[in-house]
This record gives sequence, C-alpha cells and structure tokens, in this order.
Amino acid sequence: MRVYVFAFSLGICAILASSRVCASAATQESVLYSFGGLDGAGPLSGIVPDGAGDFFGATVFGGTRAIGTIFEISPNPTGYSESVLYSFRGREDSEKPTGIVRDAEGNLFGFGAIGGAGAGGTVFELGARRIGGYRFRVLYDFGPDFVAFGPVGAPVLGKFGGLFGVTQGGGTGHAGIVFKLTPVGLTYTYSTIYEFPGGAGGELPQAGLTSDPHGSIFGTTYYGGNLSGCSGGCGEVFEITPTMNAYRERVLYRFQSFSDGAQPIGVLTVDPVTGDIYGTTEYGGTGQRGCGTVFRLAPQGGGYVHTVLYSFNGGRDGCLPEGQIHIALNGDLFGTAYDGGLGFGVVYELLPSGGTYTHRTLYEFLGPSHGIHDGALPEWTNLTADLSGALYGTTRSGGAHVQCNDGNRGCGTIFKIIP
Repeated sequence: MRVYVFAFSLGICAILASSRVCASAATQESVLYSFGGLDGAGPLSGIVPDGAGDFFGATVFGGTRAIGTIFEISPNPTGYSESVLYSFRGREDSEKPTGIVRDAEGNLFGFGAIGGAGAGGTVFELGARRIGGYRFRVLYDFGPDFVAFGPVGAPVLGKFGGLFGVTQGGGTGHAGIVFKLTPVGLTYTYSTIYEFPGGAGGELPQAGLTSDPHGSIFGTTYYGGNLSGCSGGCGEVFEITPTMNAYRERVLYRFQSFSDGAQPIGVLTVDPVTGDIYGTTEYGGTGQRGCGTVFRLAPQGGGYVHTVLYSFNGGRDGCLPEGQIHIALNGDLFGTAYDGGLGFGVVYELLPSGGTYTHRTLYEFLGPSHGIHDGALPEWTNLTADLSGALYGTTRSGGAHVQCNDGNRGCGTIFKIIP
C-alpha cells in the first residue's frame, strides 16, 4: 500500500483574481489523489464507488511494468490512501485496462485493451476474497486469430447474469463486435451476439456499453451510419435487445452531418425513469470550432427523437466532450471536456430551462504549466456523485508527479468537485 495523499481545495476564481475562469466562485475542486508512476498513471475512465467511501479504478500506464494497474483509494484521517490491487504484466495477463465494474459481492471485472496470450486484449476478474485481498484471473483471451480484438470501456453486468462488452475490431466485417461472457460453473463461455457490418451499418466502436433496467444494451460506433455526412460516416447509436433465444440489434440514430454531431465517443447514459438516452460526440455541432455536442435521444412512437442540447465552441466552455454524462436528481446534466477552458479541459453543467439547456463551466483545469497540481485532461472519465451532490472523477494527466509514461504533463489525478 502506498500511503500518499495530495489534497487541496481550490477556489479557482479567487486564485486568478484578474480573470474570471469559473461561472461560480462557490465551485471548489480538490485533488483526492495524485498518481506517481509505480502506483499507476493515466486513469482515463473514472472511478467506481463501493458505497462505503472507497473508490476503485484503472490506469493505462504505471505499475511495475508501466502498462497499467487496478487501484483502490480509501479515506483516512488526513485524506486518502491508495493501494495497487493489481499491476499488469503484458502477454501474461494483458495491458492498458480501459475500465472496471464492481458487482454486489465486491468482485471487479475489466478489459485489457491489448496484450494477453493472444495479443488482442482480455476480459479479467479480480475476485474479492473473504479474508482480504483479490484473486486475478483471465476470463477470456482475444486472439491470436483476431476474430475479435481490442475491447473498450468497462464491462456491463447483465440483468440476468453475464458480462457484455464491445470491441474495436473483429467480426466478418472487421468493424467490431458485441460479445457476452456467460458464467458456467466456475468458468465463462464466450459468444458473439452482434457483428458490425461496417459502412452504413456502423464500425469502430470507441466507447463502452451501457444498459437500462430492462436488460437492453446501448452503445455507439465512431464511424459508419450516414456515409455522405462525414468522411467514413458520422457514427451511430445502437441498441441490443434480448429476445427469447437470441439478441436483436437496431440503429436508434445515425448522425446525419457535422451540424448534428459527429463521432460519438462518450459512454451513453440512460435515464431509468424516462428512457431518454444522453451522450456526446467528439466533433461537430454548430459551435464555432465544431468541438462536439451533448445530445439526447428521447423515445417517441417506437423510435427516438434526436436533439442537440449543447454545441461546444472550443473556448472557455470546453472542447472534445469525451466523458460520460451524469444526470443529477434535479435533472441537471454534468460532464467533462478533454480540451478547452484554459487548455487542459473543463467540468461543465447543463441546466434545463424551458425545454432548452444552459451551459455553465464549473471548473477549468489549470494543468502543470501554471504550477498548480489540480489535474489536466479529463479524458473518458465518468462522474459519480455522493449524497451531498459532490462529483468525483479522474484526469489523465496533471497532478504533483510527472515521472510516468505520459510525457511531462503529469501522471493523473482523482478529483472532487463541489458545485
């Protein structure tokens, strides 16, 4: 266990009094943990709470071989302590874990994007033991035939058991697949439940899957769909629905042109009450620089109606919104943009008002160039909230340490935002 805590509160408007860099002086950011390399580096995909104050996550760099870790941070009297639960070794177990999920028994499941015995990535489990510690095992090894390879995001726990995931490549169309691992005794059985055909049918998924309370699975493809609107297609949103003895895929929306969004990349969020689907596109929109959108798909008459809720301009409002949308209890939407702000990304809020949404920048990361170790580049992070409404997430870079495999921009942070 590495007992290292770097935490501070930052009223950023007060620090840079000559420039109002946040919409509310009440917004505060604090770093709960700053990675240093051996303890992990590059936490891309956010953190998972256990309900008792601890958080779990994955890094794509760092660890004993600098190819990724699974970690836990726990509160202590002075802040947080970090423990490396597993350090990846490459061909033995895979590398660059893209995210994890935690089940009700405390077991952790995740994907290694590359590596493993077949070099195409793996599905793995860190099984929680009754007397402390975790047991690592590979549940499925992609390759070496590359029928499917490159799992992305975090696994989805199926309503009726099993793990669902999506890969960037593989299948007869070489455009990616949706797969399921079904528990059979102490092992898992692999099955491909959908192959993307490529072209208008969608290809190259770049975000993980999500699910609704009914057991349907939702995701996006980065390319494909409407091939005339963008080079290679603007991307699409799809649904996988279980039937009596199979799975049915349908396209919910094909992005038509640059103006309605292009290249969906954030993990989708489904409102469990309304069934509305929220997501982001990395590019497109009506903003000045085409820096991406936040969109909603609302169910209507057996289909879905697409609405752009916000188009980023690429300035202080942010650019490249790659993080997953979080829906607050009052209906406000929260998310992160990888770029924009002061150059190192932002945390933003969309407030509903009369059928439209108003954008508010909650926090702009200063990054290492300002000498403040608040984090930089919140890439694919989710945002999770506690009962008080405080938000928690990760930045790929920034923080107090720079000696890691992500250049000199910092090894990454876990942050807390109080709106």
